[in-house]
Amino acid sequence: DRAPAKRVADIAGSNESSELTGVAKYQVGPILQKSIVQIEHGNYRGALASARKLIRVAARTGDPLAGLLANRLMAQALHFYGDHTAARGFAERVLDHTAKSIPLSYVAMQIDHRVSMRIIVSRVLWVGGFADRAVEVINEGLEFAAADSPFSLCHALALAGCPIALWRGDDAEAERLIGVLLDQGTRFKIDRWRTYGECYNQVNRRRMAGDGTKTLDASALPPLGTARGLILHMLATIDSAIPESFLPQEWVSNPAGWCAPELLRIQGERQLKGNAPNRLADAEAVFLKSLDMAGEHHALGWKLRTSMSLASLWRDQNQRDKARELLNSVYGQVVEGHGTRDVRQMAAMIDELS
Repeated sequence: DRAPAKRVADIAGSNESSELTGVAKYQVGPILQKSIVQIEHGNYRGALASARKLIRVAARTGDPLAGLLANRLMAQALHFYGDHTAARGFAERVLDHTAKSIPLSYVAMQIDHRVSMRIIVSRVLWVGGFADRAVEVINEGLEFAAADSPFSLCHALALAGCPIALWRGDDAEAERLIGVLLDQGTRFKIDRWRTYGECYNQVNRRRMAGDGTKTLDASALPPLGTARGLILHMLATIDSAIPESFLPQEWVSNPAGWCAPELLRIQGERQLKGNAPNRLADAEAVFLKSLDMAGEHHALGWKLRTSMSLASLWRDQNQRDKARELLNSVYGQVVEGHGTRDVRQMAAMIDELS
């Protein structure tokens, strides 16, 4: 298997060659693949630019199915870029389409759009603070995926089913879904998604063993090669004890994309544990930035976590009233998911500060 950097170069070259032909339909596949690779590498801004280009190219083909594919990619790129509201709009537009499949001339590996778009909608719902509805949507997606193909099922489990269970703190359900992902990935030799399953398995075992406060042992994870984009962002949002070496400094100091508020929160927590003379003020500034960004992204899921980090800091500085006011304000926005780990922890903190 060629290195991802080589694949990106090949895809870019293929895209440029097809542009020279002036035939729009020959550009659809290469642009799609380029955007997918960009997402995998955490280049969410680049992926969105590619998706916007595909919208223009698809319009020139005159083929409604090319437009459907472009809208599907826009939903994915917008979500990973961090514009969750717009992503959901595109995803629901695709779900409303009557077509069941897209020609193989555009995409070689078919995934039912009822699966791919439920992945996006469920992730958007969880990030937005609708944890119970996120489970309902991805469970529907998993049913469609099981009837579609093993690749489709692994795709849905890796990008939504397993992480949503882990984000919710439903360790037993996570263990079950991870088991399915590992079984399917191994049986059908789908290495890409099996690697996700192996990573999730290590994280969930740590949780169930009560080792969640210790730094994740990098040697326990499968070799990731150069695939250090989306998969590492996923792991960081699930287990903030991921080794610092796993997250390049530029990702933490200037985060972008779907989990940027959470990466900022992790940065603040690490500053608190450091020895810098201004570490408390620096951490507070980072937490406040994370809260602002979570608000801009309509990401109540991330806001819950950052609010608890900031409230803990204020509590330790004898600003208990300020901490309680913050938590009550955010908790009041929670309309469901009261059984999830984050919401339970917030409720316990509010009781402690009362």
